[in-house]
Order: sequence, then C-alpha cells, then structure tokens
Amino acid sequence: MQSVLILTAGYGEGHNSAAAGLKGAFDSLEGVRAEVLDPCGPALGSFYQRSRRGYLRMVHETPWMWSLLYTLLNQFPRLLGNAYRFLRPLTAELVKALQRVRPAAVVSVYPVYGYILKAAAKKAGADAVLQITPYYNKPTPDGLIEHFKAIAKACPLPMIVYNVPSRTGTNVLPATLARIAKEIPEV
Repeated sequence: MQSVLILTAGYGEGHNSAAAGLKGAFDSLEGVRAEVLDPCGPALGSFYQRSRRGYLRMVHETPWMWSLLYTLLNQFPRLLGNAYRFLRPLTAELVKALQRVRPAAVVSVYPVYGYILKAAAKKAGADAVLQITPYYNKPTPDGLIEHFKAIAKACPLPMIVYNVPSRTGTNVLPATLARIAKEIPEV
C-alpha cells in the first residue's frame, strides 16, 4: 500500500477543505492510503493559536492588508530572511512525520510548507524533491526565480520544477525555466 501525506494548516478553512477533499480522492484509489497532517499545532504550540487568531482577524477585517503582505512575501522570499530560523520547529515536525509515514508523495495545501519541505525531505532521507510554483497569486518571472532560489538555499537537494499552470495559475515559460536552471544549480 502506498501512502500519501497531505499537509494543511488551520489558518483558514480553505486549506482544511482542500486537504479533506484530497484525502477522500486518494482514499478512493485502490492501494493508496492518505493521511492529513497539520504540523503547525505540535511544532508551534501556543504561538500557533495566537498567530492563527491574528491571521483570521486580518483576513476577515482587513483582507487588503493580508493580500498585500502575502503578495510581498510570495514575490520576494528573500524578505523573509532569518524568519526561516523561526520555522525550524516546523521543519523538525515535518521530518518526524516523513520518517513515520514514509509517503510515496507529499501534497501541501499550505504555501509556507514549500519553503521548508525540501529541508525536511533531505533530513528524512529523500533523494530529490518535486517543487511546484507558488499558488494563490501570479508571480512575475523574477518572483518565480526568487521562489526557487529561496527553496534551494534552504536545502541543496536536487529539485525538479513542476509546472502545472492549470492548478496554480502560474505558467513557468521556457525562458524563465532556462533562467532558473542557469541561476540555481540544484535544478
């Protein structure tokens, strides 16, 4: 039996609904078992509850502010700088889950995991990662390059760029992919 690990976060019901739908679809396949995991709770403890409340308040009361913040962080991952250190407990929780489940595939419905999943996969013994483009917004070619650079910087594991514009709303054009391959040795 093959296992699939679906990563979500309680920062919005959209993530959890997507995860539940994916689990149902995977579980309907013969020989596949899916598990949904929200590693934020165990990894971040009380900070998770406080940040979740703040996130939900921002989304409901000032959605324009969240949209601006999300777009900036997604377009320019380097702005996160040392914030990735703050995500170390989350990476450790993902490593434990990967080692426990040993999934054939990992699906993330929460964008933050894309930046730390590669490091967790390497620590858990993976040989390479298949990395999707950002979703929820449409980054520029420079934004795409910064996205993949940030992931490569987090962990020098070979990376395959997975271009699925029908699902992400972003198409990695051949010229952009050529720049990514030229500027990021892990690709």
